[in-house]
Amino acid sequence: MEKSEHPILRIIPRLSLQTSIITERDSGSVASPDILIVYVLRGNLTVQRQERKLALGPHEFILFNPFEEHKLSAGKDVLAARFRVPQELLTFFGGQEETRFFCCSVRERKESDDELRSMFTEILQGRIRNKTMHPVVEIKLTFEMLHLLLSHYTVKTAASGSMLTLNKPNQRLMEICSYMLANYRQPLTLNEVAEQHYVSVPYLSKSFKKETGMTFSEYLNQIRLDHAMAHLLYTDQPITRIALDSGFPSLTAFNRVFREAYQLTPSQYRKAALESCPARSSEEESSALAENADLEELEALISKHNTQDASIVTVQAVPKQAAGYKRVWKEIINIGYARDLLNSDLQEQLPLIRTDLGFSYARVWGIFSEEMMIEDPSDPDNGYNFSNIDKLIDILIRNNLRPYLELGDKPKLIQKNAAQKMGKAPAVHRQRGAEQWKRLIRSFLIHCINRYGSEEVESWYFELWHSSKHAFLFEEVDHLVSTAYQPDEMEQWFNEYFVRFDLTWRELKELLPAAKLGGCGLSMDLEGRFLPLLVDKWGRREIVPDFLSVYLYPYEFTTPADGSTPVFAHSADEQWILHTIQAVRQSLADHGLEDLPLHVSEWNFSISSRDSLNDSIFKASYILKNMTDVLGEQVLMGYWLYSDIFSEFRDSRRLLHGGAGLISKNGIKKPAYYAFAFLNRMGKHLIGRGRDYMLTKRSGDRYQLLCFHYRHSDLSGYGESEPVPVPDELQESGTGSRPLERKFRLEGLKDGSYRLKRSSVSSERGSILKEWKKFGAVHDIRPDEIMFLKQICVPDISVEHVEVKGGRIEISSSLRAHEMCLIELELRMDTL
Repeated sequence: MEKSEHPILRIIPRLSLQTSIITERDSGSVASPDILIVYVLRGNLTVQRQERKLALGPHEFILFNPFEEHKLSAGKDVLAARFRVPQELLTFFGGQEETRFFCCSVRERKESDDELRSMFTEILQGRIRNKTMHPVVEIKLTFEMLHLLLSHYTVKTAASGSMLTLNKPNQRLMEICSYMLANYRQPLTLNEVAEQHYVSVPYLSKSFKKETGMTFSEYLNQIRLDHAMAHLLYTDQPITRIALDSGFPSLTAFNRVFREAYQLTPSQYRKAALESCPARSSEEESSALAENADLEELEALISKHNTQDASIVTVQAVPKQAAGYKRVWKEIINIGYARDLLNSDLQEQLPLIRTDLGFSYARVWGIFSEEMMIEDPSDPDNGYNFSNIDKLIDILIRNNLRPYLELGDKPKLIQKNAAQKMGKAPAVHRQRGAEQWKRLIRSFLIHCINRYGSEEVESWYFELWHSSKHAFLFEEVDHLVSTAYQPDEMEQWFNEYFVRFDLTWRELKELLPAAKLGGCGLSMDLEGRFLPLLVDKWGRREIVPDFLSVYLYPYEFTTPADGSTPVFAHSADEQWILHTIQAVRQSLADHGLEDLPLHVSEWNFSISSRDSLNDSIFKASYILKNMTDVLGEQVLMGYWLYSDIFSEFRDSRRLLHGGAGLISKNGIKKPAYYAFAFLNRMGKHLIGRGRDYMLTKRSGDRYQLLCFHYRHSDLSGYGESEPVPVPDELQESGTGSRPLERKFRLEGLKDGSYRLKRSSVSSERGSILKEWKKFGAVHDIRPDEIMFLKQICVPDISVEHVEVKGGRIEISSSLRAHEMCLIELELRMDTL
């Protein structure tokens, strides 16, 4: 070890962050045994890894895992920073060697991206101002960056098959820890933090000790001690000031906690440290960054970046080419089980689907179920009675909805949580043989052609679900990973499915050549690992589907560290929907089916029909976040589902029962309903979008700005293992949270007077959960009270006239967690 090395580096050798500069002179191939992150400050940088090229602009970044070869092509005047995080650091502290990260701001957008950018800026500032950083600061920033990467950017690996994140079983506790790190200077108490994060005090106290090995107070004191230690050693501040700045209520408290931890008083510790630490020479402190000729340029860029208001988003309202985009959210809405559609209450709710929400197709299943009474079991030769199916289709067409008919034996299931089913209505009690199925399909199609005409029927979608075993079982879902889902059994199921699909396809194409038939409704949470097997076998067959259909519910099996039975829980990946769609697309491309249309015929954040988050504003922000994420993906999205009538059961006598519908069983619109209503009001031309907004344009000078404040949280344990909270526990997401402040600067507008209309949904306005709580969450709601709730559970609306001068306007937005706001700007023609 060199003489000038700081003593603290003897404890953690070679584990500090390294920084260097990339310019246009630094193009070429790179591979490192460490984790590399490239952050662009100016210009454009093209990155190639494997066969894919990515263009990074200013403030974009990308991570390369150890030994991942990549090539950098720097454009003119490019300036970027490269951060090297030692892989040894990960293994030194018990990390797994197969841990891999996916961190690319071009391919995905995360809440934590801004935090990572701030960290890059802090590191660069420290290098510029001090030429080198003190070792403690260096190590602090290294650990903070690694913690951020582990918390938000880990991905599945082939070796583990699960998401490797810190403390994944309790993501909520991690968020609480992050909250404490951000607010340790405040007089935090266990009661206050529990209330802030909507958990009980006993639960937080118990889980904190279990997960961290420390009590709440011990953990808080440790955070404060870490902060105090850096100032104690590397500043000459008075100890009393350090104590108070670190969050300790008094010098006495600081001395007591410090002595318990180090067996010395703070003053004794400072004195001993100063006597034992020699200074490092300035020559040895000089880094590659300080020697770089572009350092002054970098300093100017960082200074400019810091003077900009990070909350201001500038968008060219009239770009050279306004991009058209596919509004993937408005194609398909799931109505549910066919028999339910004959319910007059559900029929009364249908007109809003087209007029308010703009959906084109209504998906139903179970049309050949026993409840639809299409056959007389006592007289199988008497033909078919399709009168109930006629009623169903007539209702849809009358409401300007095209049928999306699932033809298979998909049952009706009401899930209490991921592991428990409350009710089941099997589509058929006996399986039809091949000839029976062929006869039924042909008769049904001929009947539809005679009744509605070939052209109309060819505009419908037909789907054939595969009868996967899990749908008919009542076992704990965790048991399925080791019993129902074995490769040999899945291959057999697929082969049986292909036979049924081929029969259906031939009958359909003979009668309706332009009609579309797809399948197989693979549930990506339970069956996703068998997708390559499915598409490989399907791609080799003579008959391939007109589209592939999958279900997306963000769950995954994770194997505990002790190797015990895998646990089925919500994924911690906040972009699970997007990443899974991309994975499906990649699998199709790998098997020569890259042009095959993809339908997500069911998607939601939960399969539970007894989760209060379904009724909250959280659901609205979740919808907006995911629909913004998948813009540009070639996919049709089918939201599951429209009405809570689907999930009525013996326990659903209250106004809200945690159903997954957009609208309550009584016809009261939920926040999730307004999320789709806002999306339906967006223009056909996409002007700009970000992690929490989207700007579109209609014909003329009409603009639509949709803002939302989504905050991701691990949903395992919330509404999944417990029933809907009792009335006095009802809480609305987002109350009490720090608002997201934004200023949107629109440039390139035509000067004149504009009408600015704001429609917003918050915990105060448009929240059925909040309004019901005001009623005392009583179960005996009366008709006049339901009518009242229908009238008040609506967005808040305000209108003002604003002047645009110089082609520019600034629009402010302030949203608490999970709130959303649609801002519509329209030039007033009467003032021109």
